[in-house]
This record gives sequence, C-alpha cells and structure tokens, in this order.
Amino acid sequence: MDVDNKNYIFQLGNDQLTTKATYYPAELEKFNFTTFYFSEDRSGLSKDTIQRENIEAKIAPNNLVKRWWELLVLFTKRRPVAIELYLSQRPWHLFFYYLLARLFRAKVVIWCRGELRNFKIHHPLRRFVNRLLLVSADRILLRELYMKSILIEEGIYRPNKTLFFPNAIPTRERQNNRQKVSDTILFLNSFKKFRNIELVIEATEILHKKFPSIKCNLVGSTLDNQGYSPSSTEYEEMLRDMVRERGLSDVVSFYPFSSDRFEFFDDAFVFVLPADIVFCNYTLLEAMSNRMPAVVANTEGADLIVDDGLTGFVVERDAADIASAIEKLYVSALLRDKMGEASRDKIIKDYNVASRAKVLAGIFGGV
Repeated sequence: MDVDNKNYIFQLGNDQLTTKATYYPAELEKFNFTTFYFSEDRSGLSKDTIQRENIEAKIAPNNLVKRWWELLVLFTKRRPVAIELYLSQRPWHLFFYYLLARLFRAKVVIWCRGELRNFKIHHPLRRFVNRLLLVSADRILLRELYMKSILIEEGIYRPNKTLFFPNAIPTRERQNNRQKVSDTILFLNSFKKFRNIELVIEATEILHKKFPSIKCNLVGSTLDNQGYSPSSTEYEEMLRDMVRERGLSDVVSFYPFSSDRFEFFDDAFVFVLPADIVFCNYTLLEAMSNRMPAVVANTEGADLIVDDGLTGFVVERDAADIASAIEKLYVSALLRDKMGEASRDKIIKDYNVASRAKVLAGIFGGV
C-alpha cells in the first residue's frame, strides 16, 4: 500500500465501528484526507462495517501490549496529521493514543458523543483521564446541545477550542423500496431507558384497539445477543413483560440492532422517538432522509430537526399524544407523502454531511 502521499487521520477510541463512523471520513477524501480506523469490536459489527464499507481499518487487539505496539507501528508507517479521538474505550488506552499523537506531532480532535452525558457518574479514573484529554486537545467537537453546559459545570469549557458540530448524514438518493401501504410503526435505536420505549408500546396498544392491523417493530434489542450499545437487561425485560401482559405479542416485535436499517425503514410508515434527548439522533436523520415522517418528543432541540406539522409531529411524552399523531399519518396517505418529501428536503438542507465536510477539513488541516 502506498501511504507516502496520503494525509492520514487516525480514528481512535471507538468501542464499535458502525457505518455512521464513516460518513464524514468518506467526504473528507475529497479534501485529500484518508481515515484509518483502529477500533474495538465488542459485538462483531466492526468487522462487518470494514468489509461492507471497504475501508482501511484494523480491529484493536484485546491484549494491551499487542494493541499499543500495533498502533505504534501504524503511527510510524502512516504518520497521521491528526487523530479524531472518541472517549468510548478504557482510559489508559485513550491516554496512550493521546501520547502517541503528541509524539508524532499529530493534531488531537475529540468528538464528544453520549459518553459525556454520564460524565459525573463515571469511574474517577475515567473522569480524570477524560478531563485531561478535553483540556489538552487541539479541538473539541460537540454533537449534542447539552454538552456545553456539562463542560462549563466541570470547568473545562474552552470556547476558543470548542465547536458545536451536530450529526449529519449522506443524503444520496437510494432505490425506493418503501411499501406503498404499511401498517408498521418503527422505533429503531438502542434500548436506553431515556428513550421511553414503553410509550411506543402504550401508543401502539391504543392504536391497535382502533386499527387491528397496526403493528410495531422495536429494533435495537440486545437481550439475546451482545449487540451494539447494549441495553439494561432489567429495562428490556420490563418492555417484553409489558408486551406480553397487554396481549400484544402478535403486534409488537423485537429485533436486534441491525446495520441493515433501511429494510426496516422500507417496511414502516412512521418513525417514533419519544426520547428525553432527540437532537441529534442519527437514525432519526436517516429515517427522514428516506422520506419517513417522524413523531418525536418535545425536548430541547427537537424542533431543530422536526418541523411540527411540516415534516412530522413534535408531541409531549404521553402515549395518547403519540398515538394521536401517528393516527393522523396512518389515515392519510397524502399527509404521509407530503411530510415525507418535506422531511427529505429538511435533511438535505440542514444535516447533509457533504456541506459540513469542508468545515471539518479546515479543522483537521489547521487546528
């Protein structure tokens, strides 16, 4: 492999490599940056992603010495100009990655994701290392609205080094395999308690009594597998018990997380996300890009993605309100089509990865 003329960015610190981790790097190739991925593979998805996306990547060995040695060799051979660091791995690994970057004079750009939400309850060692990294990095990129306040509370917010950089997705047109007539409600995300999945089940029960053909797919289960972003066993068992107790076993189906999310998009007429945090959910963006209207919770930033009454509905975290919004879409093909087209237009305009890549290239090229 000829690496002499490539400006490498090393993507480090991920516990799992999924397709969304390749969105920005694919666009950065237009600016002469090549991303090399060095990721753990906690559920087997990393290997699938590497093969499917045909990317330069290596699975990080579990053995500490072997991992550090292999990464040192990679730094020596490829001489990255920058690293993009995620805070998902053990703190000693993250600190070593940072030291290597400084040793090889590579810029350090930290992406803050959901890990920052639980900063205060992390193990003291993890908090200490993450704090050190956040203070020492060349640039901090925040993906969620709440993150700035956490950094301020911890006394580590640096306005001259920190940039709000929300999620974005590729918006290229894909073959339309959507069902013309669908009875399926879709929830597709990791089964975290803050996503209030019980409200989706309750709303489905309300609708099923009125429309017996209504179904619901809950995609993201990890109860029977070591999947991506594992859910609390207690929480998922509660959801399954809830379905059984309400006699909805033939109505509500559980599926494990799948990188083939488009097959679920194609089979549904509405995407539902009654979460405490809606902005800026990747799967929501992808569903809307695929012309699927969304029903989301009225939380901070939700209206930045879903224009209430135009691209979907922003409702309170109440099963009856959610069911009412879904019903409006279910009974009107005209409304579904109108909102679906508006949804795609919204994502192309405001959350298109291609339009943001130029800014990101500037960050890596001149932090």
